[in-house]
Formats: sequence, structure tokens, C-alpha cells
Amino acid sequence: MGPLTVFAIWRLGVERDIARLEQRARDAGEPITLAELSAALEPVPNEENVAVALWQIWEDEDPEHWKTLRSGRAPFLERKRFQLPPEILESRASGRDGPAELPWSDAQAKAVETWAQSHATRMEMVAAALQLPQCRFRVQIDLDYNAFLPHLAALRDEADAINLLALLALHKREHATATLHLEQLIRLSELTAKDLTLLGKLLSSNLKQQAIHIAVHLLATEEFPPESLPQLDALMRRVHSDGEFRNAMITERALAGSAFSLSLGEIARLVSDPGRYRAGGFLNQLRLDEFPLGWTGYFAVDKRLLLQTFEEALAAAEDGTAESALLAGQILNARADQAKASFQLLTAILVPGSSKAAEKLARVEARRRCVLAAIAIESLARNLGSRSLDHGAVEAILAETKDPFGDQPLKLFISANAYVIYAAGPDRQDDGGILELGAGQESGVDVGIKVAHPLPFPDEPSNR
Repeated sequence: MGPLTVFAIWRLGVERDIARLEQRARDAGEPITLAELSAALEPVPNEENVAVALWQIWEDEDPEHWKTLRSGRAPFLERKRFQLPPEILESRASGRDGPAELPWSDAQAKAVETWAQSHATRMEMVAAALQLPQCRFRVQIDLDYNAFLPHLAALRDEADAINLLALLALHKREHATATLHLEQLIRLSELTAKDLTLLGKLLSSNLKQQAIHIAVHLLATEEFPPESLPQLDALMRRVHSDGEFRNAMITERALAGSAFSLSLGEIARLVSDPGRYRAGGFLNQLRLDEFPLGWTGYFAVDKRLLLQTFEEALAAAEDGTAESALLAGQILNARADQAKASFQLLTAILVPGSSKAAEKLARVEARRRCVLAAIAIESLARNLGSRSLDHGAVEAILAETKDPFGDQPLKLFISANAYVIYAAGPDRQDDGGILELGAGQESGVDVGIKVAHPLPFPDEPSNR
């Protein structure tokens, strides 16, 4: 056989591999293209749709922006953000301002109280919208690799407002009201978790962090009634991420696969160093398969690796747990390294972001498990009254809940005025319940929660 025949056979083999990988996904009921992904979005009746109710609130407040989005016209106007009282905001390492930690000063509390009163009607409308049974935002996901998701930023603002109301209730020792707002936060996290995209899942993860923060504050309050602990336990059991990473990977595969139909100029916009991939003039308008390099099958091999990577990751994440998501993330990392080493451009660009998300979701799940363990310990302690906790009973509770980063029980660190329940975290090292990095420190922390009141153990504080 001549060289051209050998090349043709090889090229045909690569295309057959791609077709088989795509067909296996379809046989599993998973969309593989953007058109299939869009077709999988079942319509939701307007009267049952949280998205429609929230969109109307936003449109009433900022008609130019949201009506333009509704019509699909461009350019889109900058959104007017829903503002929290500046007196309560503090700068965060993430770059996004957040509310000051409790306890608040009188001036801070007054500013939030005034803000809450002036926005009471609006927040009641949001609460009513969250009671609707379904949620489907309009997402034109088949138009572009970068699906336009304007609702995610607005949902984050709504969560920040609900979180602030929960903190205000905690400041005022109104535990029932704080629990009500906690439930609203959890409902919002459930809705964003149903978003098809990885960005939606990551937003849901951020909202779960807020919910966990409120739950920990409730646990730290001595006046929080023991009879309310079962309700708190039920709420925290809703803050799970089962199956979320796997579902996001199905969408990411369709989005990533569509990138092979992009032009070089569009590819350049996906990377942190656009100049590295940007050509000049008409070349930026050419699709990858229109370049001579595409004729050689170079990008077909890249696409095959991408599809193989997602197939392996999806199989690893089959049971939907945080542990399986971490395993899938390891596969994605390994394949991304392989892609870099073999110069498979798009796989190297598109896969790493997904692998980082697995760790973030697992961190939130670890903290949720810590809260559930704390609720069980608090239930035991408060039922004992003045009697002391038994170490064996506490260790049994910790043993029932595993660290998602390793098949080990959660750990407990006890001090005079607080206790920490924690998992070892991504580094798999026990750092003694240290949850925050010190100055100049880059590693050496665990993942968990700190409850700011003592536990009634009979002996001296210790690390168990």
C-alpha cells in the first residue's frame, strides 16, 4: 500500500472512533451536540416557572437591560445590580464584596434593618417566586460555544440579598426567621443546580456555601432550640451535590465538541493568552478544519481524545457522589496533561476548568457532611442537659460520615470555646483542624466548620 492509502485508512479509523464515541453517548441518552442539548430542554409552563417570575421582577427594575435580553437584540446594556447597603460590605479575597461577619455594630445593624424595610415588598415577591415548582431560564445554548447566561449573575445577587436577611435575623436572635431565609437560600441553590452548565453548578456551590455558613451560625447559638435541630438536619440534607458534576460534564462535552467548528479567532477568545493563537486577517475567520493542519487529521485526533476523556470521566462519576467526582477530576487532569504533551490544542484548553470544578464541589460536600455531624453531636449534647458527652458516642457519629477526600472518618478538634469538625481536604493531610491560611501560607489547611461554643466533655480539650 502506498503512503496515501495508509493515511486514508488511518484517517478513516479516527473518524470511525469519533462516530463510535458519539453513538455510545447517544445510546446512553446523553446529548452530544449543541442542537441535541437544546432539544433536551423541555418547556416549562410560565405559571409554574420560577425563571419567569424572577425575570419579571428584574425587568420591572431595569427594563432596558432585561427587555433587550428578552428580545435577543444586541448590544446588551450593562445590568443595574441590586445593591446591598455599603455600610455592611467588606472586601473579600475573591474580589467580590460580602457582608461583614457577625456580630455587627449598631450602625451596621441599623443600615441593614433600614435596607430590609425598604426592600421588604420586593423580597416577598422573590420569596413567592421561589415557591413555584419548576425553573427553566431561556438559554440560547446552540448559538455559540459561550452560551449566554445573564440570569446567573442576577441569581447571585438574589442569594446575597437573602443571605443578608438571614444574617440580620441571626443578629436579632430571630432563629425561626433565619431558618426561613436559610430554606430560601437552599431552594435557590437547588434551582441553580438544575442549570445545564458547569457555571450554573458552580454558582449553586457558592450558594450552598452561604447556606452552610448560616447553618453553622444557628448551631453556634445557645438559644437555638433543640427541637429545631431535626428541621436543620433536613435542610442540610437538601444541600447535596449528588450527580451535579456528572450532569455538568455531559453539557461540557457538547460545548467542548462544538469548539471544533469554531474559527481561529473564536478559539483565541477562549484562552488566557489570545495572541498565542491569533493569526492575521482572513485566517481568523477560517474554521479549524479549513486549515491545512485540519486536513491532516490533527484536529480529528484532538476531538477523539476529548471525547475519550469525557467518556472515561463520566463513567468514573457514574454514582454521582463527591468521591466519584474527584476520581473523574483526576482523569480529566491526567488527560489534560496528555493533551499538552501531545499538542492536542483544544483538549488541553477546555478540560482543565472542568477538573478544578470537581474539587470545589467536593469541598462544599465535605463542609455539608461536617454540618450534619455537628447537628447530630448538638442533638446529643442538648438532650443530655447538664451531663457530659461521651467520647465514644461522638466518635461513632464522626465515623458514620466520611471525608470525601479519603475513606476516613471526619475529625474533631475541641478548644475551650469552640469545636471544629473537619475533613483532611485535597492534600489528604490532617492539619489539626486549621481552616484558614495564615500570612504567607500557601497550603496546610483542612476543610470543615467551626462552631463557636464549647461541647460538654468531661476532660480537657483535645484533638480527637
